[in-house]
Parts: sequence; structure tokens; C-alpha cells
Amino acid sequence: EIDKKLDDWLKTHAALVTVLNTFDKIQAGISNKKEKKELMRLASLSYKEAFQILKDNGVKITPPMLGTVFSNAKVAYSIMKLIFATPIMKMQEGDFREIEAMIESLLKFQKQSKTSIPNFSKLLAKL
Repeated sequence: EIDKKLDDWLKTHAALVTVLNTFDKIQAGISNKKEKKELMRLASLSYKEAFQILKDNGVKITPPMLGTVFSNAKVAYSIMKLIFATPIMKMQEGDFREIEAMIESLLKFQKQSKTSIPNFSKLLAKL
């Protein structure tokens, strides 16, 4: 049971990080504030889709509150604004290849479940 809970937590975390870092990668090359705002809106809508992919593949969103909070696009948008208004994202380390691998895994899950992901697809198209 611990292995299943850990697996669910890791997949939940990966979905969260995938959307957040995909947005970060794209927005880094955009100077237009209106365009960044629209991109953040698109990313905030993408969380619900990313979590739905997991649910449709039998993954329990762990912790459940994370799914509840980030599946609400308005709340997700507000949290993202806060994250990007503080130095939190500047402290991250890593290589975008890790995020690309997580995107690939999430899309494999999506193909298995055939979950509709119109917003996440639009976000990915901007990469």
C-alpha cells in the first residue's frame, strides 16, 4: 500500500511540475504582458486536464487537496501569479529535458485513457 501511495504522490507531483515548468519555459521568451497573462490562463486550465489524465489511468491524486485546489483554474491562476511574483521559480534547478520526459509520460497516459486535453495541447504547442 505504501508503494501505491508513493507512486500516486510521485505522479501527482510530476503532473503539477510538468504544467508549471512548461509554462515557465514558454513564458521566459515572452515580453508581452498580455500574452504572458493568456499563457498563464492556459496553464491554469491545464492542471485540471493533467490531473484528469492521471485519474483516468487509476492514479489517486495525492494529496487530494492538491487536485481540488489546482483543478480550479481561478485558484491555480492566483497561485501561479504568487509563485512567479516571488523568487520561488528562480531557485529551481534542473534541465528542461526532465520536463520533456514527464510531458512524454503524461501524453502516454493520455493516449491510453483518451482524456480530452484541449488546453494542455495548446500550451504544449507553444513550446
